Amino acid sequence: MMNLMSLAIAVVAVAQLWRPFLPFAGWSGWMVIPLALMGLGVGALSERTLGRDLNIFLVVVSSILLLLRAGPF
Repeated sequence: MMNLMSLAIAVVAVAQLWRPFLPFAGWSGWMVIPLALMGLGVGALSERTLGRDLNIFLVVVSSILLLLRAGPF
């Protein structure tokens, strides 16, 4: 059950990941990382690893995108 919740959070985070590619909406990339970290925490409580791994991937990808586009600030 926790894995399904983690996957649901990851789907919402993936849906939010497209928005930083729009002009003047790069700040919204910062909203993906906390959401994926929340899914990572829920996925850590599960016995299965799919939700946890997907959220780890989202944190890494959104962090790299933020660093490449605007820097850490």
